[in-house]
Amino acid sequence: TILEIDLEEQSTGEISFGLGFSSSDGGLIDAGISERNFLGRGQRVKAKFSLSQRSQNFDLGFTEPYFLDKDLSAGVDLFKTRNDNSDESSFTSNRIGFGVRLGYEINEDMHQRVRYILRRDEISDVDDDASLFISDQEGKSSTSLIGQDLTFDRRNSRLDPTAGYLSRVSTDVAGLGGDAQYFRAKFDNKYHYQISGAWVAHVSGSVGHIFDFGSEVKINDRYFVGGDDLRGFEVSGIGPRVSSTNEALGGQTFAVGSVEVSFPLGLPDELGFSGSLYSDFGTLFNPVEDG
Repeated sequence: TILEIDLEEQSTGEISFGLGFSSSDGGLIDAGISERNFLGRGQRVKAKFSLSQRSQNFDLGFTEPYFLDKDLSAGVDLFKTRNDNSDESSFTSNRIGFGVRLGYEINEDMHQRVRYILRRDEISDVDDDASLFISDQEGKSSTSLIGQDLTFDRRNSRLDPTAGYLSRVSTDVAGLGGDAQYFRAKFDNKYHYQISGAWVAHVSGSVGHIFDFGSEVKINDRYFVGGDDLRGFEVSGIGPRVSSTNEALGGQTFAVGSVEVSFPLGLPDELGFSGSLYSDFGTLFNPVEDG
């Protein structure tokens, strides 16, 4: 059998640069570089930096898609973040660490990834008039965490789905060394239904809870809701607060959801614009009131 195959060489590297504005983060700038065929071995390398009025993030990652010559994706990540929470909770958080991960396909629709993360956190720049709860959080701590993500993907498209659903169960256990001790579980689900033509309904929801192991869950490990995940509310806009200072304390239990309908605007398809009507809802609370 004689086979004739025409190949077209394509670039495997990418450099990106962006400027923007977000209602939650203010002005922002990001830059990144990635290579999908590092040294001609199919390995992936990426470096990304983002800066906004609220946060600074740096990520460096390496991925071997066929670890040990098997259908296993293995990788390592280095990260450093800084978040200014002074407007909501009277402190600034700094985080630096690294993680290793291993991913594999269970079947055509199901994928699992396991990970280990070791990081150091620092709560700093606490306001002089901050509540006692947040003042007690100031200082450095370490976290040793092992977790997994189990994903079930039945969407008809990853970029622009019009039918199907995506479900993910994530769990983390912290306490294998370090200062933090907790079990965290989260479930996410997104469902898409094509009403007619380009009219598509999207229903999504997320729930999560942190089970502490007898020690208080630190504020930088808690859930915060508002802004991007609950449109119409400010960042950390809902949940437990200190009555005297109005500081957001985060929560150990949350639930958010959204119902949305997207529709065409009559513009050329290549512009990529569409309209939407949506309604978001959510809650955030602690089993024990703080402050």
